[in-house]
Amino acid sequence: MKDRMMSHRRLLLGLAFVSSLFVSSYGVLLPSSASTIPRQTQSPPGPATCSNLVQRGTIGTISGVILYNCGDNTPAIKIPSPGLTPAMIPTFTLPRSSGTVGPLSVWSVTSGTPCSTLIALTSGVAPHLHPGSYDYCLSYSNFPSSGGVIPSFTITWS
Repeated sequence: MKDRMMSHRRLLLGLAFVSSLFVSSYGVLLPSSASTIPRQTQSPPGPATCSNLVQRGTIGTISGVILYNCGDNTPAIKIPSPGLTPAMIPTFTLPRSSGTVGPLSVWSVTSGTPCSTLIALTSGVAPHLHPGSYDYCLSYSNFPSSGGVIPSFTITWS
């Protein structure tokens, strides 16, 4: 009887161990609705309207576009009338992931469907943006069919 209880205990411990290995090995590939939180910083004066961006929607499988703004319908950046601000230059490094991440673009919040008409951003190059309000749109592709995660990153305007 004692040997039988010991074998059941070993079996249960073995199953628990194998289960934990499975979860830790494959958990990264499960679809994620966890929000990534890119940060943006700036040297004053600058276009950023917040420091912590909010992910709108969830990361789907294989490919798509994620919109980031400041939450509560507050745009991520605002460009004032011409002549009020010197040319601002974004600097960023897109994170590595289980698929391809990029390009990072901006979308004018007044131009219809979110992330439909994009202006690509290049790190270290001042974009030609008209006065107005913009959100970020980050494209991703080649993710596993089971989903993926986009790690946080920082956008600095100077």
